[in-house]
Amino acid sequence: MRFSDHKVKIHKESIAKRAMIDPQFIEKVISSSKDVGEYFEIEQGVLFEIQRDKIKNNSNLEKLDSFLKSSFNWAKSGFKIADNELIEYRKKICKSCDQWDAAALNNTGRCKKCGCSTWAKLRMSTERCPIGKWEAVEKTLE
Repeated sequence: MRFSDHKVKIHKESIAKRAMIDPQFIEKVISSSKDVGEYFEIEQGVLFEIQRDKIKNNSNLEKLDSFLKSSFNWAKSGFKIADNELIEYRKKICKSCDQWDAAALNNTGRCKKCGCSTWAKLRMSTERCPIGKWEAVEKTLE
């Protein structure tokens, strides 16, 4: 028997608990498995692929990567800060964007697209909007 042919049983109670946290992951597991009473049975290889895709598409990992790149670029610029006029211009654009979450981070705002604190991102001269609504004023190393 190959690794991918091995069957894994997942108890339905575990599925129900996980569904509250991650409905898309559970939807993929259920649609790829066989209902066998109290369990769902799925090939281990299929489950592995679903989990691998989840890790690959994990927005938290993408946000961490974005944060690290932004921090590096900002440090390379000598921690240059945008002037007040530019900060206000950027803030006005962000506040009108559907990707801006005003209530996040103690009401200082967060970009839902990249996950950045808009309070910080607006001030960093090396930063740009992830969907192209405003650009960096300092050259970056990306």
